[in-house]
Amino acid sequence: MFRELLGLPAHAFIVHATVVFIPLAAVAAILYALWPSVRKHIWWAVLALGVVAPITAWAARLSGEEYEKYWLSIGASGPILDEINQHQALGNVLSWWATGLGVAMLVTVLYLIPAPIVKGGAKSSMVRIVGSVVTVAAAIVTLYYVIRTGDAGAHVSHPDI
Repeated sequence: MFRELLGLPAHAFIVHATVVFIPLAAVAAILYALWPSVRKHIWWAVLALGVVAPITAWAARLSGEEYEKYWLSIGASGPILDEINQHQALGNVLSWWATGLGVAMLVTVLYLIPAPIVKGGAKSSMVRIVGSVVTVAAAIVTLYYVIRTGDAGAHVSHPDI
């Protein structure tokens, strides 16, 4: 499933979804946590991206593992294999940070700073503040890793960059 799509490596298709949805999720999380007047307009997008972004991260990770098997089967070694391993290591970290961000987004919208359709929410403003800080921090770290991972992958596929 994660090896090929339309005769091409699935990783090439899946990473495009990843580099779109993870930054969107991070920006949406930051906006939702820090800008109260925008919450009523984007809560649904924050919920959706909190689910979709981690899924794309894991799909990219799994398809990348399949793509690495291809490279190994054709005898990749030396510097290119080192670059692939660096890219994969960053992608592994990214998948976990994207998952954490997704969980933080869902908890924020459904409990800490509830969307208009959710009743209740955190009673303590300190809990809301800490939750917002955690969500923003997770978004920033996730953005960092999506950029680093994408850059490392670009260097593997386009060594002249």
